[in-house]
Amino acid sequence: MKTHNPIILSLDQAQKTLKKLQKQGKKIVLTNGCYDLLHVGHIASLKFAKSKGDILVVAVNDDLSVRRLKGESRPIIPAKMRMELLSELKVVDYVILFSEDNALKVVKTIKPNVYVKGEEYNLRDTPEGMEVLKYSGKIESAPLVPSISTTAIIEKINKIRLYSEEMRK
Repeated sequence: MKTHNPIILSLDQAQKTLKKLQKQGKKIVLTNGCYDLLHVGHIASLKFAKSKGDILVVAVNDDLSVRRLKGESRPIIPAKMRMELLSELKVVDYVILFSEDNALKVVKTIKPNVYVKGEEYNLRDTPEGMEVLKYSGKIESAPLVPSISTTAIIEKINKIRLYSEEMRK
């Protein structure tokens, strides 16, 4: 993905950049997700991930993979915009896009020192977690912020919309 934003990298650019940083002794942390409708739960997870190393790389699902994972009505925000939003957060060092349903290819390419995902996942059972453990990297589960998710926000918006429509009748 070509961009003028120096924080948004292609997977190849990320591999080269992060390899140099690792040689300098920097601990690379990777997390991934859809980040559709960025919310406080995402921010808490990103802060947790950043606390586990020096450089935080956020891999973002492209629009087609979000649709496969979340349904035809998603994403709400296109990938390019989601990546721009994430790139503006001070906790995020690099953002990359991926098109698969999981981040295994990203993990195999950049070989992060630490892989972080929300505690709703059993990381030892994920392809990404298993790969990181193969080369003696670490896996960490980020605590969830209760009662907040993109799906919950969308459901609340839909309830408000339906209520408004009922009130107009």
